[in-house]
Amino acid sequence: MTAPRARIRTLPTAPAAPPGALDTLIVEAITAARPLSDDHRRIVAIRHQADPDGRSCRGCAYRYKRRDSNACPSRIFLDRGLPAALAAVPSETTTRPCRYCRGPVTVAAGTHKTDRPVCDCCENQDDLFGGDGEPMP
Repeated sequence: MTAPRARIRTLPTAPAAPPGALDTLIVEAITAARPLSDDHRRIVAIRHQADPDGRSCRGCAYRYKRRDSNACPSRIFLDRGLPAALAAVPSETTTRPCRYCRGPVTVAAGTHKTDRPVCDCCENQDDLFGGDGEPMP
């Protein structure tokens, strides 16, 4: 007689989300206006552990501010609640100064820091010296 096999429990994988986004189980619980169950809390805690190098979250690829801090937004939600977790979610947009007038321009957060965007006002301006790009004779 063979021994009964132990059931291997696999954790459901989270769908791809931007780095630092809240776990799908947390979002589902919030939208359903119900608390996160103990089983779901354990699943989220297991998913959002630190990578072996200790620099980012394994579940959401959130880069930690300090090494081994375990402070991705989903872990913060489990420890301190929703307001603290929402404060830790990275912004999707940021502002940069316009190349010409230095006014604020909203750009995507992933834009490289050396890119110098142009605001709507300066984009539609005619060139100061004729606009054809040819040197004057």
